[in-house]
Amino acid sequence: LSYLGIKTEKCFEKVIELDNSNSYAYYNIALSYAKEDKEEKAIEIIDKALQVCTDDLDDFYRLKATCYSGLERFEEALPLFHKTLLLEESSYDENTHYNLGYTYYMLQKWESAIIYLNDYVENGKEEDGNFADALFYIGTSYYQLKEYEKSITYFDRAIKIKPYYTYIFNKAASLSKIGKQQDALKLIDSTIE
Repeated sequence: LSYLGIKTEKCFEKVIELDNSNSYAYYNIALSYAKEDKEEKAIEIIDKALQVCTDDLDDFYRLKATCYSGLERFEEALPLFHKTLLLEESSYDENTHYNLGYTYYMLQKWESAIIYLNDYVENGKEEDGNFADALFYIGTSYYQLKEYEKSITYFDRAIKIKPYYTYIFNKAASLSKIGKQQDALKLIDSTIE
């Protein structure tokens, strides 16, 4: 129906009229709003779904937490990601670990960020769009904890996948912290070139 110009939300609203506990329909309406950067509306739909649906609760909590993260309401996202992990026992979703690690990172809770992001890296694939960022966040967390040697290891891995200037800059900062200013300058110079 969406190909015929009917909005996705309207299609799934018709499904809910026929079955008001259809978790698939609620989830897709909420997801559609989230993709349109209408996180508040998506959260509203998820809250309605959580009152009537019994299936796919982990998906609802994950999406609601992701919406809170998109609104930079990380403290509210955190318990929802943890709830998602508890509900996911039978089906591991590495993205929940990534999002949880990222949430801790944004809250500057470095040790917890490292734990969940490392879990994501150990179970994820380099081709995944978040993989290099996860390595960067781990490296930055180690940098904040003044573990500069460890941070360099993660920055190197991230740079190998995507040579972004922020990855390179942070590696240079770590090199400088361990007394390798010349190496840091060479890295920056080669990046500028």
